[in-house]
Amino acid sequence: MEATKLTAEFLVQKLQKSGGHVEVQRQAAYELRLMAKEGMDNRICVAAAGAIPVFVKLMASSTDKATQENMVTTLLNLSLNERNKEEITAVEGVVDGLVRVLRDSRGASDATRKNVATTLFSLTTSKGNREAIGSKKGAIDGHLELMRMG
Repeated sequence: MEATKLTAEFLVQKLQKSGGHVEVQRQAAYELRLMAKEGMDNRICVAAAGAIPVFVKLMASSTDKATQENMVTTLLNLSLNERNKEEITAVEGVVDGLVRVLRDSRGASDATRKNVATTLFSLTTSKGNREAIGSKKGAIDGHLELMRMG
């Protein structure tokens, strides 16, 4: 468990200090995605390492589709842990950032947009998040648009 914590912290720092290097961001985001996929303890470690606010910041500025997909999918995996749901939605701008990616039919891949929709759904399973997410401009329309696409 200690090694997982240290690895998560290292990867989050790598993202923060990437200096805009797309390859570094892509690799760190991918490794965090793999960690978060592997179980509840890993999800707690990734969230505790501070990945969520870093992802919010990078989602807004990243033009690399693979990096964006890795960050969104990591958030999806983190949202599968009940303790993380509140932590995710407590980060300023996270829901707005997810909705922005959901509505970005030109920049975001279909897989990324589907993972955003699933992440938002996962977050709404926590009663306190339903109104906050449902009231965000574009959240419901973005889901409907995605459903129309098939």
